[in-house]
Amino acid sequence: ADAASQSATLAVLGSCRVLVETNFRLYAYTSSSFQISLLKLFMTPLYRLPNMVVGHVTRKAVRGAFFNGITAQQIISFMNEHAHERMAANGGLPQNVCDEISLWEAESERVTMDNVAVLDDFQSDANFEKVMAEANDRGILKFSNKEKRICAVSEEGFDALWAFIRENNLK
Repeated sequence: ADAASQSATLAVLGSCRVLVETNFRLYAYTSSSFQISLLKLFMTPLYRLPNMVVGHVTRKAVRGAFFNGITAQQIISFMNEHAHERMAANGGLPQNVCDEISLWEAESERVTMDNVAVLDDFQSDANFEKVMAEANDRGILKFSNKEKRICAVSEEGFDALWAFIRENNLK
């Protein structure tokens, strides 16, 4: 029964053998539309033959996969699990491809954008410190540079902080 269920699953999902070169070119030996759809989540297809798809693992396609909730580890695991015999015999997915996919994921998680209000031109270090302490206490401080007396606070908390600055004549 176990062999029968495996062959039934293989008939539905289709087999797929992937070979990836160090230049990010991907060769997938499959005729399964399902497997091709999975591959398209992280590669840009160049052409399709009756039993093969050729494409490139591109930054744009991989970042699209990240946007859809797929992790670098899942992409790497998929390609290693479906590795062509030749690629598997050479140690699996080339290390530079693994590293680059992981770097693309780290890059996408590195930067976040927030709307902020920038405060500068403080008259003294003491005034700057009081405003920084108040912003920090309110949990709205996003960035500060003591040497330049400049800070950025969240847009949502700016009005309340500005009222504090006015009331205490701290600008």
